[in-house]
Amino acid sequence: MSRWRTLSLTVAVASFLLGAALPFSAADPQPSTSDCQRASVELFGVTPVRFGGSGPKSAVSEPKRLRDAKPQLPAQWPKNCRGTVTLHEALIGPSGKVERVWTLKSPCTEIDKPIAGALRQWEYAPTVVDGAQVPVCMMVSTLVHLR
Repeated sequence: MSRWRTLSLTVAVASFLLGAALPFSAADPQPSTSDCQRASVELFGVTPVRFGGSGPKSAVSEPKRLRDAKPQLPAQWPKNCRGTVTLHEALIGPSGKVERVWTLKSPCTEIDKPIAGALRQWEYAPTVVDGAQVPVCMMVSTLVHLR
């Protein structure tokens, strides 16, 4: 049996679109002020933008990923981790570096830390709004499967 694992990472365009792609509902309750928003204010002193949403900054496009990393996954996979889809929220700083990651949904907690660790190594092109680099909160869905 092969010990190779493949991780497919898909960046979600907007959280409301995730309901059709994930085994949990996008209508699941989300806090009105997310951890991502609070962390952005704490770290950078500004409320982050969310691309693809509604409001004055809704024209912001998805940040362009410049670098990613693969997680170091467990050698032994519990059966409930095969074909797992997870949902994380990432705070991307004004420089494009992923500053913080939160696990929002995961049916397999054994892989949450490795995936979050890999997401923290990702880098994006800075998001610019009105001539200024701004932080971004972004949902990231992850599909993990064996090959």
